[in-house]
Amino acid sequence: MDSGGPFLGGVIQGNYTALIQAGFGPGTFTPADTTLSQTGLVPSAAQSLLFRANLDPSYATFGVTLGGLPLSLFPLGGGTNYTLYGADIRALAGQTAELDFTVFAQRPHMDNYTLFLDSIQFSGTAIPEPGVLGLSALGAMLLGWRFWRKRR
Repeated sequence: MDSGGPFLGGVIQGNYTALIQAGFGPGTFTPADTTLSQTGLVPSAAQSLLFRANLDPSYATFGVTLGGLPLSLFPLGGGTNYTLYGADIRALAGQTAELDFTVFAQRPHMDNYTLFLDSIQFSGTAIPEPGVLGLSALGAMLLGWRFWRKRR
């Protein structure tokens, strides 16, 4: 899709954004998932996969696999019309693998689901584990509470 596209959400970055839509296909009344795939070499120094995505509607669901393995996606930030996602891919670094983005159709069908996808890249930066982030935040809160309590 280019910047003149008719869809809400529009281009995420640059001049073009991939649009993947799941729902009823042409000439069928059976809901169908839709997958965008690419096979290639995962760089040997890659530790994470980063991409920007926007779901319409927001309750739609999608999944990402690499080499047939489902990736755990972590929201890392965002902008006005996208969420930046990251996934740990260290186990597949240096291998040839298929990267799949799948939008899951609603069953029973009530609406088509659309995924706007942009800026897909492999990165040498590791994605922090959610457990580490959660424990760090909890530790900081406890230390702050203890410090505040002592000052009272």
